[in-house]
Amino acid sequence: MEESLIPSLSAGVVGSRFVTQDEVETAKLRREEQWKAAYARLGQEPPPQQQEEVYDGRSLAEVLK
Repeated sequence: MEESLIPSLSAGVVGSRFVTQDEVETAKLRREEQWKAAYARLGQEPPPQQQEEVYDGRSLAEVLK
């Protein structure tokens, strides 16, 4: 079978929904900078941001043991 007949997930609408880890981290850093800049304009110290919870893939039954 020719490879040109196989659709690519990276092309078109479907591929545009996927993001890389670098893009996620860049967006997170940009959001933090905007957060700090907004409070700096108000002359206030930003409150501490909540830390992201680390994903735990265990089921609830395993967690409660």
